[in-house]
Amino acid sequence: MSRVDFVGSELLTDSGILTLDRALDQALSILADFATDESFEQKIIEVFGDQFDTQKLDELRQNFTSSSLDWLPKFEIRSADELNGANAAFAASNNRVYLSQDFISANSSDINKITDVILEELGHLIDSTINTEDTPGDEGEYFSSLVQDKELSSEAIDVIKSEDDLFLLNLGQSDVLSESNQSLYDDVEISFRAFIPSPGLAQSI
Repeated sequence: MSRVDFVGSELLTDSGILTLDRALDQALSILADFATDESFEQKIIEVFGDQFDTQKLDELRQNFTSSSLDWLPKFEIRSADELNGANAAFAASNNRVYLSQDFISANSSDINKITDVILEELGHLIDSTINTEDTPGDEGEYFSSLVQDKELSSEAIDVIKSEDDLFLLNLGQSDVLSESNQSLYDDVEISFRAFIPSPGLAQSI
C-alpha cells in the first residue's frame, strides 16, 4: 500500500504505481542523507542563494529525517498534454506536484529517472518555502543533481541557471502559471499562480 495518496493514480498501471512508490521512497532516502551531509548548507546556498529564511530551512531539514510525511506536497497524476508535454510540475499556490502519466508509464522500469524528477520538483518546493521570490533558472534541476552528487560541467550549470521554466497550464478549473520539466524525458519544475476566470468567460480544456 502506498504511503502517499497519489491523486489520479487510476491512470497508472499497477507496475507504474509500484515504480512511483519506490521512486518516492528513494527520493526521501536521498533527502534524509542530504540533511546530515556536512555540505548541506553550502549546497543549499549554491542552488537557492543566501537570502533564504533560515528557520524555514531548519524545519525542512528536520522534516527530511522525520518518519512523518506531512510536509510533502500533494501529488497528482495528469496526462502529458495537460502538462504541456512536461514530465512534472510544481504549483506553489496549491502546494502540489503534478506528474505526467506518460512519463511514468514510459519509465516504469527506470526508478532512477522518476526519482530525478521527484527530487527536482521537491527542489522547487524548497525554493518556494525558504525564498520569497523564485530563484532564477531551473533550481529544481540543479538541486536534484547536487543532492545526488552528479557532476555537472560549468557549461551545464550556466544553462540550468539561465533556463526559464515558467509557463501557463490549463487544468480545467483554472489557469496556473507553472515551472516545469519540459520534455517527456527531461525534468522541469513548475510553480503556479492561479487565475480564476470571470463568470461566463470561455475556458478551453
